[in-house]
Amino acid sequence: MICVVGVYPCPSILKGVEALLVPATAIPALPTAEIDADVETYTERKLSYLRNTAIGNILNMCGLSVPCGFTKQGLPIGLMVYGKSFQENLVLRTGYAFQEVSD
Repeated sequence: MICVVGVYPCPSILKGVEALLVPATAIPALPTAEIDADVETYTERKLSYLRNTAIGNILNMCGLSVPCGFTKQGLPIGLMVYGKSFQENLVLRTGYAFQEVSD
């Protein structure tokens, strides 16, 4: 079953999942000067940047973004760690464990 917000009860699908690891953004970062160059670029990129982070708020999950590398242009890439509501301790431990093995 595909989880679509508002169609299927997504939290019940994730019942057996303790932590969900996803890219922080669906697209790579751009330099600030390129984003700020015009309103169209800002608006277009803003929606893509927020897509993976907003889902945690919609599903009432707690989340943490940790750095996980760099693009070919040297810009940061982030990893989102999501957990169930009020499971901040698990999310923080997962993020910490990732940092320990990836640094």
